[in-house]
Amino acid sequence: MKIRNIIISMALLTAPMFVFGQSRAVPMLEINPDARATAMGGNQYGEAQTMMIYSNPTSILYNEDVWNFSASTQIYPSADEVGRLMFYGASVSRRFGIHGIHAGFRYLGGYSIPMDGGKDLKPADWSVDVAYSLRLFDHFSASVGASFIRSKVFEEASTVAFNVAAYYRNSFNMGINADYVIGINAANMGPNLDYGKKYKKTKLPANFGGGGELGLNLSEKNKLNISLAGQYYYLPEKAKLFTGNVGAEYTYAKMISLRAGYNYAQHDYSHFAFGAGFAYHMFRLDVTHQRGMGGNDVNVTLISLSASF
Repeated sequence: MKIRNIIISMALLTAPMFVFGQSRAVPMLEINPDARATAMGGNQYGEAQTMMIYSNPTSILYNEDVWNFSASTQIYPSADEVGRLMFYGASVSRRFGIHGIHAGFRYLGGYSIPMDGGKDLKPADWSVDVAYSLRLFDHFSASVGASFIRSKVFEEASTVAFNVAAYYRNSFNMGINADYVIGINAANMGPNLDYGKKYKKTKLPANFGGGGELGLNLSEKNKLNISLAGQYYYLPEKAKLFTGNVGAEYTYAKMISLRAGYNYAQHDYSHFAFGAGFAYHMFRLDVTHQRGMGGNDVNVTLISLSASF
């Protein structure tokens, strides 16, 4: 692995220790564990089929399934010097009529960095997450969520974060049957992380955004989904960032899907992605490969598994 990649990856987990440029703490909070959404450029304002608590918690309110169990992992390039960075996520969602409850867990870590004194440094972040979603009307729904976050760099720190979102769905026919969903949200709002007296208190990557997804039923077995979204990270102040997402998905017979997307991000953080999905009865498998562009040359693979019934 290139030394530059190691430095970039290290910066992801050691952001609280630095005050330069575009560092943001707890990068785990910026990972979308839904491989479908990631393949479509990272848009989290369309319908979710896996990892609903981290994408669109209201999706479970608009289908016949009562339960959804999901798991995902994101694999980073190996760094021989320090190991391999890995992300793991798991979630469960349950519908009670017009109500939905969700729980999840996230983890980002894996590096073992030799330090003076013989004890390795093993930075890592993890969170326990809960959310509640409500179908207010036929076309309108909302969700709220909270997370307990634990972050370890040289020292450990804990905090809580809050999320709120609203979605509108409808359909129309102009020579072709179509459906759409539009959403807005605000995420990662909460108190600063305090790593101790030696370090500055660190703000969470708070953001707000909006977007949507348009589904075109081309025929009985062929469907095309198009998505568009944008987010603005307004905290920390020295690491403000705008990102934009655009993507598409082609699905045949509700079974096989092909996807591609582009995520524009300021300061040379853009990337593109492509992936595929396979659904059979209650099970889903989605795989996405994400490739950095420009100065961002860290490439990752995300895999999601799900069961709904």
